[in-house]
Amino acid sequence: IRISGIRSSSKLVDAAAQGLQFDVDFTPKPLRFLSALTADIVALGGVTGYGATVHVRMTNPLPQLVRVREVDVQAHYVDIDGPVIYNYKRHVAPPQMNPDHYTLQAEQNLTLSFELSPLREVTWNVVHQAFGLLDHVKHRVVTAGGGMKF
Repeated sequence: IRISGIRSSSKLVDAAAQGLQFDVDFTPKPLRFLSALTADIVALGGVTGYGATVHVRMTNPLPQLVRVREVDVQAHYVDIDGPVIYNYKRHVAPPQMNPDHYTLQAEQNLTLSFELSPLREVTWNVVHQAFGLLDHVKHRVVTAGGGMKF
């Protein structure tokens, strides 16, 4: 048997495996951490007149502790290839975010919630297109993309 130019020390194994050739793919299966993304939008309420919270449902598929170090969520107009109309990016660090709240035990499910600041995080040069987003939301044709660093 030959692996990367190294031969077996057994002549019997070499003779039996002569001409044997096969491909092996050691590519790991994809790991899925994000299982759901929802948002609560409040208009004409609270101190500022509005409020927005994103809820990220996560699953830790690993047999070990996982710590979220960064959250990066973008909302795109119409679909994932459309322009970014909202960008939420935070490093999980004190004092704004307690890292202990963003830790998942092995195979744990957890919902993390993030308060949004639309006045700071909206991409204003495409916001005029976002008024058409209301029609898409009404028909549930909205796509969001994002990522987290572990």
